[in-house]
Formats: sequence, structure tokens, C-alpha cells
Amino acid sequence: MGNKTIYLNNCSYNRPFDDQRKLRISLETQAKLYIQLLIKNNELDLIYSYVNFYENYINPFENKKISISEFSKNARHCVIEGIKMTETVLMKTGMRVLIEHLGNIEAERFVSVMLREPFDYTEWRKNNLCVGMTAENISEEAMKIYKKEAV
Repeated sequence: MGNKTIYLNNCSYNRPFDDQRKLRISLETQAKLYIQLLIKNNELDLIYSYVNFYENYINPFENKKISISEFSKNARHCVIEGIKMTETVLMKTGMRVLIEHLGNIEAERFVSVMLREPFDYTEWRKNNLCVGMTAENISEEAMKIYKKEAV
């Protein structure tokens, strides 16, 4: 019999980066890190999907993107065959999007604020990510971005 298979959503990937002073966040982080260890030790098989890729792609934190992208390489089952976007492309794309929407000064200010403020990705995601979109819309957008950027 093979290993059990697990799919982690992006909230779990981002949990270790959230403000650990809250007990719930700290406990969820410990659970996620334990699951991560089981995956690395080949005791669980990880599934990673183009939706994971998309959500990580639009994550506003470059260091988190890189860490999640690196860990995704442990996936045994993928809807995608691998992530070919380099860190340089991720940084350029992220800054381009910020500058296009905020302008140079506000983009820099945004990055500065995000780096110094305690952050809870799960709360941010509920209020900012794909608000008003159906699951079908998110899936279509994720596949479109993946085909454009990762392949």
C-alpha cells in the first residue's frame, strides 16, 4: 500500500510566515511543519496544482513565493509538470504589477509596509484574494496565468 496523499492550500503554505504570537497561528504552523517533514521524509505524498501555482504567483511577498515554490518541488503528484519561473522573473513580474497599479513611490511604500507589519495570510486572503470570483473563474484565471508564465 502506498503513502497517503495530501493537498495543502496556500493558507497552509503561508502559515509559518504569519504572526506567531497568536496561539492558533503558532499551533497551525507546528502542524504544517510536521506535515512538511512527513512529505520530505516520503511518508506522505504531496499534490500541487496550477491553482497553488496561481495563488503563489499573486502572493505579494517575494520571500514567501520563493520558499513555497521551492517546497512545491517535493510534490509527487502535480497538475503541472514543474515550475519554470525563475526568482528573477517572479520579482520582475511582481514589481511590474505593483508599479502598474500603484506607481513607483506607492509600490515601494507598499513593499516597505508589508515587510515591517505582522501579517496573517489567511486573513488577507479572505478579504483580498479573488473576492467576488467563483471557483470556476479562479480556475480559469489560474490556468491562464500558469500557461502564460510557467510554461
